[in-house]
Amino acid sequence: MGGVDLIDSLIGLYRLKLKSKKWYHRLFFHLLDMTIVNAWILYRREFHAESTSAKTIPLREFKCAVAEALCKSGVAAKSAKRGRPKYKEEQPVKKKRPAACAPVEDVRFDGLHHYPAMKEVERQRCRKCDKVTQVSCVKCGIHLCMSSKRNCFLAYHIV
Repeated sequence: MGGVDLIDSLIGLYRLKLKSKKWYHRLFFHLLDMTIVNAWILYRREFHAESTSAKTIPLREFKCAVAEALCKSGVAAKSAKRGRPKYKEEQPVKKKRPAACAPVEDVRFDGLHHYPAMKEVERQRCRKCDKVTQVSCVKCGIHLCMSSKRNCFLAYHIV
C-alpha cells in the first residue's frame, strides 16, 4: 500500500496535462508517467548505492532530460520547410540568435547522426577551444572546430 501511494503522489507532482476523450490515450499517458517515475526511483537507488556524497537530480529535471533525449534520438537533420518559397523581398532580416544550449549527455555521446556541416554565413565560437569556426554539428547545433591541427568536433562527442 505504501509503494502505490508513493507512486501516485510522485506521478501527481508533474502529471502530463493532456486531456483526451479516448480512454486509451489517458491510459498511455498514465503508463508513460508511471514508467518515468519508476525509472527515476531506480536511478536514485543506483546513484545512492554508488556514491553517498553527491546529490541526485530532482524528478522534474529527470523528466526533462528523458524528454529531450527521446526527442533528439534518431534525428539526422532538421527537415526542410514545406510550401512555396517566399520572395526575397518579403523575407525579414535575420537576427543573430543566442548560442545553442549544450545537449543532454545521452544525446551528445550516443554516436548517431553527429555530422559536421559547414555554415557559409554563420560563424560562431567553438564550444571547446573558443576559436571562430563555421563548422557545426547537424544534430546538436553546436559550433566546433574541425581542421588538420585540431579536431574539437571529435573530442566533444567522444570524451
